[in-house]
Amino acid sequence: SLEFDTDPDSVDKLPTYECNLIQVGQYINTDLEPLLRPLVEDRLTPFIRQQFAIPEAVVCTALVRRYLPEERRMHPTHLDGHALCTAVLTLNSGEFEGGLYVQPQPDVRMRRFVGMEPGDVAVHQFDLPHGVHVLGGRRYSLILWFKDCIHSCVSNLTPWYEAAAAEGDTDAMAALGQKLMKGLGMGIACDPAKAAQLLMRAAEMGHPDAQTDLGQMYELGQGNLPKNGAEALRWWKLAAEAGDREAMRLLALAYSDGRCDLQQDDVQATKWLEKGSEQQDPKCMYLLSRCYIFGIGIQVDSQKGLDLLRRSAEMGYPEAQHGLGTAYLEDKQLSKDLKQAASWFLRAALAGHACAQCNLGSLYAEGLGLDKDLDQAR
Repeated sequence: SLEFDTDPDSVDKLPTYECNLIQVGQYINTDLEPLLRPLVEDRLTPFIRQQFAIPEAVVCTALVRRYLPEERRMHPTHLDGHALCTAVLTLNSGEFEGGLYVQPQPDVRMRRFVGMEPGDVAVHQFDLPHGVHVLGGRRYSLILWFKDCIHSCVSNLTPWYEAAAAEGDTDAMAALGQKLMKGLGMGIACDPAKAAQLLMRAAEMGHPDAQTDLGQMYELGQGNLPKNGAEALRWWKLAAEAGDREAMRLLALAYSDGRCDLQQDDVQATKWLEKGSEQQDPKCMYLLSRCYIFGIGIQVDSQKGLDLLRRSAEMGYPEAQHGLGTAYLEDKQLSKDLKQAASWFLRAALAGHACAQCNLGSLYAEGLGLDKDLDQAR
């Protein structure tokens, strides 16, 4: 059987639930190598070299990722920062709803699920925004990341970003700007000043992700940019108008906390949380649920608040999972149900939520909703 890692994912920092089969171009799972090698060397690699005119393309990484109801339900829209090309094979077609989707624009209405039958392979390049949302069932997929040559693989480089950015590709400029801002490795050191230049170019050309990131740099005064709340808000509003849910959340927090020289305004904050929730942002859903439950900037509606809390929790947001577990434990908004409380605490605990871990330990110690188990409690 495969052992799945739970290291934080590079996209959303939640547990990955993935098992590596190839690392740095080397097969590390000897049991599956006889099955995987012909697929890689006889089918996929020749196809990618020819289809995308990359004569020295190599598989650098291959992994199996799982999506189980009690673990992970979604992988937010993102670009594959490690790969020039990605190949995705669904391993259990017909056993789940939803799955892989592409979303060329931030607005969730542009999202399209990729229908895949047994044996199908979806292949895309680095500049395609995509993600995963499993609406029901369990999903297993095989993912292969290709680089342009063995040198890039061994040295952990991504030279195609620099080349595309130099040609004016806004997706590449935004992605490279993010890497330079955070110093994510892959041969790219942290350089906030250069990040700001790239993000500014992409933002001025209308790229929503770049506008959101540039707004954050203005808020904090990073990359040789002046600290300027008005500029931060301007860029966030432009991104939000294009459907960027992170920008909507940042605007909501700015109004809620009175940041960026704004007067604190809960009504405006809930307005932006509503918009972010419409874009299926689980963090916005969670924050909006609290507004409805406690009457913050909006009339109290406990049922709507609980519905939003549950939606956020089911999408895998640990804070919401802990909140839903607490609701089942406290017997206020929901009827007391210790088994449900333990189930939601467990999901949040697996994602590293400290309070959920403490609550789950207490339930194990007392045998409430779970079989008493002092070893698990510790």
